[in-house]
Amino acid sequence: MRATIAKVATFCQVVSLQKRAPCATGRCMPKRKASFLIPEELYQEARDAVAFLGGPPLYLTLAQLAEDALHDKLAELKKQHNKGKPFPKFVGRVKTGRPVQPD
Repeated sequence: MRATIAKVATFCQVVSLQKRAPCATGRCMPKRKASFLIPEELYQEARDAVAFLGGPPLYLTLAQLAEDALHDKLAELKKQHNKGKPFPKFVGRVKTGRPVQPD
């Protein structure tokens, strides 16, 4: 699997991968490019972890770290808000951009 990390200027973008995950992870599924902004400090901490853990035995990549974190958070959200069941399929556009702050 070949991972390509988007260049970082004053913001961060994460995750661009080939179309299939390796079967060794147990998650052989098509991949989709995701690009989003995260705080600079969080990005740097993730890069530091990947640099430290990028060799044997983990061979951790930034893409794998992001994928694992999303899997973990989604499992937690399903458990807390949907009785552990998958969320209903959504068709349409997901909200993007800055979060709206309540008054």
